[in-house]
Amino acid sequence: MKLSRHLSDFPRNQPGEPGGAGGEPNPGDPGGAGPAPVEPAAGPDLSFIPDTYRSDDGIDVEGYKAHYEGLVAADAQRQEALANVPAEASGYELNLPDNIEYGDITLPEGFAPQLDLENPAMAPVVDGFRGFLHKHQLPPDAAGELLGLLAQQQAIHVSAAHTGAQAELEALGPSAQARLNNIQRSLETALPKDEAEALFKAIPGSSTAVKALEKLLAPRRTTPVSDPAKPDFSELRGIELLKAARASA
Repeated sequence: MKLSRHLSDFPRNQPGEPGGAGGEPNPGDPGGAGPAPVEPAAGPDLSFIPDTYRSDDGIDVEGYKAHYEGLVAADAQRQEALANVPAEASGYELNLPDNIEYGDITLPEGFAPQLDLENPAMAPVVDGFRGFLHKHQLPPDAAGELLGLLAQQQAIHVSAAHTGAQAELEALGPSAQARLNNIQRSLETALPKDEAEALFKAIPGSSTAVKALEKLLAPRRTTPVSDPAKPDFSELRGIELLKAARASA
């Protein structure tokens, strides 16, 4: 079997084809012009960087880096806090903080906030409070912080009432306490103990109430009524005397 072929049997490049006569040089041919130019690779897509970190001078990479690291740290803290969130709303313990700051307000001696959380009538409010904490996935210590704010609110109201009562007491003058003591003794003498205590507790915050009670409890002075003058019948006679006697009877 003959393997040789005549040169005319091989196809030739036509004009206009790569490597052909009058055509573009074939990059693979030794006599070609070399490899085609390679376009530079596109840079990283930085379109996600906000305009806050862009300027005419370019992108503030360090500034955005610090911002991003802050977000990562905050997210880590959030995830750590979520890990401590109770599985159920009932898992939140409602305890007042040990040290609550009340600022410069004036409070009565021995003041302690009374939130009445154990009162059965407050159960819907307590359940709603726990539900709020769980709905917003707040950490357990948030319960105490919010209760501390409620205690501060209560302290403000108590301080206002206490300051007002002190002002009313001062309006009674230097003998204010002695006057109150006299009223208390008079009430305890005139009324049963529980009624006297209830009435007395209602008055120290009002100087007007104190003055009114002093008037009510003051001993009453009675003016003796003199007997009416006896009629003089000495000048009457007969029927006139009889009529006068009947009229005065």
